[in-house]
Amino acid sequence: MSPFDSTGLSGKADDIDSPIFARATLVSWAQALEDARSVPISEIRTVVEQRLLFEDRSVGAARRVVHVSDPSALPASLWFIGDLHGDLLGLANAWAYIQAQSRVAGCEPFVLFLGDFVDRGVHAHETLLYLFRMIRDNPGRVGVLPGNHDEIAWDTEANRFRSEVNPADYVDGLNAILDRGPSDDEDAARIEVGKLACTFFANRPRAVFLPDGLLVAHAGFPHADLLPTLKAVDDLNAGDCLQDFVWLRISENAPRKRPNRATKGCEFGYENFSEFCTVATQRLGVTTRRMIRGHEHPPSRFATYPNYQRNPVLTINTMCRRMDDESSLRVERFPKACIARHVPDELPCVHQLPIGESEVSAAYYHDATPAEAPAESSGSTEPRLVEPSHPAGGA
Repeated sequence: MSPFDSTGLSGKADDIDSPIFARATLVSWAQALEDARSVPISEIRTVVEQRLLFEDRSVGAARRVVHVSDPSALPASLWFIGDLHGDLLGLANAWAYIQAQSRVAGCEPFVLFLGDFVDRGVHAHETLLYLFRMIRDNPGRVGVLPGNHDEIAWDTEANRFRSEVNPADYVDGLNAILDRGPSDDEDAARIEVGKLACTFFANRPRAVFLPDGLLVAHAGFPHADLLPTLKAVDDLNAGDCLQDFVWLRISENAPRKRPNRATKGCEFGYENFSEFCTVATQRLGVTTRRMIRGHEHPPSRFATYPNYQRNPVLTINTMCRRMDDESSLRVERFPKACIARHVPDELPCVHQLPIGESEVSAAYYHDATPAEAPAESSGSTEPRLVEPSHPAGGA
């Protein structure tokens, strides 16, 4: 039975932010796995060649930056999904929730991913399969911005996968299969999907600029040393600019940080971002006032930053589990996966999804069996809305 029957919905149809009352997990772990594994490899090959959401508005010959200048091109129900790192359960429930909310509002759902699908999670392969399934079933309504962990490549000469990060669990796992030789159809499928993922991520844009001034990227924006080189929109396609969209890290308190080209993941400060917003808006004609991103992993799975008052920033992750290296970082064992809905002229509105603890345990901690029972958490089982607490700001 569909989890979205009359007993599973509450709220007014004219209010897209009325919460879905989730008395049980929207998609069970068993269902998420079944859905992911239902996609034939032949159909993934077709998906990889498709043009995705907003990509018809790419600028320049490189087509790695998207500028949506027409407000009428924005869908009424546009959502953002953050870092997943192999969190198939978080992805499946986020998509189910987005579909349900959009159905209540009478809109088709559109979603833009902020990247980091692989690494630091054992279900990266299935997460990619689920992504490709979403694209197959919803042509033109899914967009993808790769994260730094998604910058993977197939080295034909060496017969190995390469990654821009270290350690790289996903690529290391694929190379381990190659080293011992694929032993069955499952191994062969993983290698084929890995090669297709390399092509898929290489062809995706690295940033999307929306007409209300929202910059969407995995990590950041062209740092201070690149601002003098930006004379036209096409200049955003330069290699160092694309690298900064994917790799920069936020400094919560520093006004400025110096670029360090010796490392891809240098930091930016709040005045750095405001200076970029001014250059983009006034010199390039690309209105930029605020940003949504992933990359960092806040313990609550979302963060805004008090010092970023003039040009605010929102970070979200869509992981419902605690990763191995987060045990000492005050991350709950069952964090609420976060997604966000586009709100014109404001930071996106964050929705927290309380996915059942038994399902999370079955998927990631292996100390429970999948169940359709309500979440055992002592907290609310309703998705929670978190309105950004800082002003929309201007360039």
